[in-house]
Amino acid sequence: MFYPIFTMFMITVLVGVYMLAVRIKSVKQGEVSNRYFKLMKGQEVPDVVNQVSRNFVNQFETPVLFYVAGCLYLIQGFESDIALYVAWLFVIFRAIHAFVHVTSNKLILRMASFGIAFIFLVIMWLELLRLNLS
Repeated sequence: MFYPIFTMFMITVLVGVYMLAVRIKSVKQGEVSNRYFKLMKGQEVPDVVNQVSRNFVNQFETPVLFYVAGCLYLIQGFESDIALYVAWLFVIFRAIHAFVHVTSNKLILRMASFGIAFIFLVIMWLELLRLNLS
């Protein structure tokens, strides 16, 4: 379970680094004043700045439930092939979601990848419940 958790963490790091690069580029090109980033208001910013920033925030929403479940598996010493498979599938679909969000931002693809990942997260939690009840 450690490796899917670590991979999800690395996705967050990559999105964060990309966000920083997009923000720096937007300031250097004069598209955004560096003062904007103090309170995240005061001017219109390019869509890409908002997209990447919003995706970075996304990495601290639903994935938090994944981290909690993964840590519970590790702490309780549960080993489950089902949980491991759905954990990897969650991470894969969250990676797809992040990629779509920071590139084309096609809503149908974003929604589908988010929804599929969420289903895998629910399965992961249900498997954890099953293991705790047995």
